[in-house]
Amino acid sequence: MSIPFDWVETPIKDKTSIASLEHPIQYHYTSTFGICVFLAMLLQLSGIDVLLFYMEELLQKVGTRISAADGTIIMGVVQVVTSCITPLVVDRLGRKLLMWTTSLGLTIFLVNIIAIDTLII
Repeated sequence: MSIPFDWVETPIKDKTSIASLEHPIQYHYTSTFGICVFLAMLLQLSGIDVLLFYMEELLQKVGTRISAADGTIIMGVVQVVTSCITPLVVDRLGRKLLMWTTSLGLTIFLVNIIAIDTLII
């Protein structure tokens, strides 16, 4: 029993469909690359990783009425729910509007945290 390999042989014979390695850096992709780097930096500078990694300790030190374990579970549930809702909102409103809205909200929140921290100390 022979397996037909037409789907492999055809692109190899037709060299126009194979990517060229002669010019790996194409300058029309620099803006796309810049946007990806900006979004990755925004995610890292937001501090969400620190919040997630030290959630139980933060909740214990803050002294909330709910236990640290319950707070961590609530945070996980909120993440799952928002992860399910986000694709629906993105399709309706667009990626650019959602990105700028969340970036602006994050900036305002972080500026308030810094202002409160400097006023208290």
